[in-house]
Amino acid sequence: MGDNAGHRPGRPWSLPFTDRVLLLVLAYRTNLTMQQLGSLFGISDSAVHRVVDRLAGPSSNSWVHRPLSVANCGSSTEH
Repeated sequence: MGDNAGHRPGRPWSLPFTDRVLLLVLAYRTNLTMQQLGSLFGISDSAVHRVVDRLAGPSSNSWVHRPLSVANCGSSTEH
């Protein structure tokens, strides 16, 4: 058996992580289709969908806007 430290099973991603994050940001911020994004990055539209689907789940939890409660606003009664 060979040393597989740091290797995950399955096919490797066609884009490096930084490009996948950029693709996700472009998908959220523009009105481009999956086919157009795939053309920009040189990958298929199904690969674009896999990238967006995989990265959108974990990142969407950290981008949720939560309004501050009144108690945390630090409002004062000064006039």
